[in-house]
Amino acid sequence: MGKPLPGYRAFHDPIIEVLGLITKNRDGIYVPFSPNLIKMVIRAAGFDPDNLGRYGNPALGWCYGGLTKPAGFRRKIVLAYQDLHTRVKVPLTVKGAHMQWALTPAGLERLQQLRAEAKGRPNRTSQFLDQKLRDKTVMPYFRSVIGKSMPVSASSAMIDDHIQNGLLRFITRDAFCGRILMGYPIMNHHIAQWLSRSAYTDARNDGTEPVAREFYGARTESERTKTTASPTPVASVQVLPDQRVVWGKEEEGVAGVWVDIVDTDAGETEDTLAFATIWQRVGDKIKAKTVSGERYVNILEMRLQGLSVQEIAGELSVSKHRAATLIAEARKIAQDAWRELQGSLGVLSPLPC
Repeated sequence: MGKPLPGYRAFHDPIIEVLGLITKNRDGIYVPFSPNLIKMVIRAAGFDPDNLGRYGNPALGWCYGGLTKPAGFRRKIVLAYQDLHTRVKVPLTVKGAHMQWALTPAGLERLQQLRAEAKGRPNRTSQFLDQKLRDKTVMPYFRSVIGKSMPVSASSAMIDDHIQNGLLRFITRDAFCGRILMGYPIMNHHIAQWLSRSAYTDARNDGTEPVAREFYGARTESERTKTTASPTPVASVQVLPDQRVVWGKEEEGVAGVWVDIVDTDAGETEDTLAFATIWQRVGDKIKAKTVSGERYVNILEMRLQGLSVQEIAGELSVSKHRAATLIAEARKIAQDAWRELQGSLGVLSPLPC
């Protein structure tokens, strides 16, 4: 069964949502009345303004125009806007010259209320990506594009992490909402480009996170610039028989190596910090900070062992999106724990995680 034909009151909230989007959540900013504005409201109400006939008979009101009965969507939206400033105790909108539209302070409060009510429900970006990712060719395409632009991440098997982090950022910000309501196309190459930019953000952040710095060799831009002649600023490399150590383990006959951390900004004083000792102390701090500390430590250790987001999700019996969120939470609390240890360890640079 198709959608029921909406009355004009069904467009009250979509009008407020669209005006909030266009004015960037400000009241008193006038928006010119135009066909594009009407179409954005129709999309916000959940309909395709360019194909309303697919929902029902145009002669019964499933059409854009139509000023006489049955009224088309355009007429209903105009009536709904008038309702918002003439038939309420406190006007939510105001009509300017030449049919310009704007929100009042009360309308802005209503917008914030609508967003609070929507929390916990899939937003437009989430719904769009859910449909997009059902195409089995999309993820391999994203991996290929990002892998070419991020060769170090590709060699460290972190491409899927970058993709998941990017998708989470898009959904959290509802980043595609504006393009969806405006009717702009969102192609695979657009998303791949945005994911690449998100991956660059991950790389910059990893330059100041302890595990990423020491496990993957991540460095900040300034550190890379200073160490172009010697790109591996380590003090010593000790061969260990412990099979749990993964560096160099892929080489036949090599048990693995453990590289000590060196504060490259310490000038003449070279403080060598054993990563195993640091990690133990960071882990203790994490466990003491939250009741979920043990779980966070286990998650970080799985990442250190090279497990992907999907593999960690399987270990935890959660979805990939939930696993990516837990990894981000674990990394953040690890950073906080490291900062608490910095003073006692005498480390001048940010935690490498």
